[in-house]
Amino acid sequence: MVGLMAAVKQFKIVLLIYVSNLLLGVFCVLPVKSFLEGKIGQSLSLKESLPQFDFTFLIDVLNNFGDGMSVLLNQSVFVIGIYLLLFVFWTGGIVYGITSQKTDWKSFWEGCYRFFFRLLRLTVFYLIIHGLLLFLFFQLFQFFSGGLSPFALNTDNDWTKAFWLLLPFYGLFFLLVTMIHDAAKVEMVGNDRRSVFLTSGAAFIKVFRNIFSFLLFYFLFLLTLCGGIALCSFLNSKLGGSQYWGIVLLFVISQILILFRIKMKVVKYGAVCEMTD
Repeated sequence: MVGLMAAVKQFKIVLLIYVSNLLLGVFCVLPVKSFLEGKIGQSLSLKESLPQFDFTFLIDVLNNFGDGMSVLLNQSVFVIGIYLLLFVFWTGGIVYGITSQKTDWKSFWEGCYRFFFRLLRLTVFYLIIHGLLLFLFFQLFQFFSGGLSPFALNTDNDWTKAFWLLLPFYGLFFLLVTMIHDAAKVEMVGNDRRSVFLTSGAAFIKVFRNIFSFLLFYFLFLLTLCGGIALCSFLNSKLGGSQYWGIVLLFVISQILILFRIKMKVVKYGAVCEMTD
């Protein structure tokens, strides 16, 4: 209930974050559009390959326009970095508004700049943990599958079996780390903490005290997000992009989905705040 109320009260802040994401997306897409129009133009191969993945066409593009693609790749890394910094910046304002129960602009901006560097350190810390977790399961994948060399495999299904064997365990640990990370954000902002380790320790204890509530909420949270994405994909496949109204409708649906995802993040932080209180 706290999460839903937070999403309603902070709707203007959700709109601000949505507009900033939209502008960042336009900034990212325009160079790609210019590159495709300038280098590939109105190629029939491009039109035939857009609806589905064409490996041969992709290799041809990389071979003929490798320099341009490397520039776009570097720009993508830059844009991802900017998005990460903005996400950390907005998170401080959102969580501060929820924990302090203040939804005015002054309190939002205060939370953004006051907790930015603390939450940035926290984010880097948990990105390292996620990287170590991924590395650990990659090593386990090589162990159970017999390695990455196809000549060392006993059967053709060794990679598939190892992947599906480890996927549930990786998903569980990934979810636990994510829950502790979210609880640590609320703990750091709500109790004005500075230490990443002390904050994470307190968040760890609070999460496992309410582990079943956390698991149930995150399961419903992921189910809701996946349902929204699946609905958008279904409408995309049914409407197509051959007619003008279809393109406009798909754009509106995709923007509603983005707005919905941002609101769900606010709901998530509100729910975490209630479960750790």
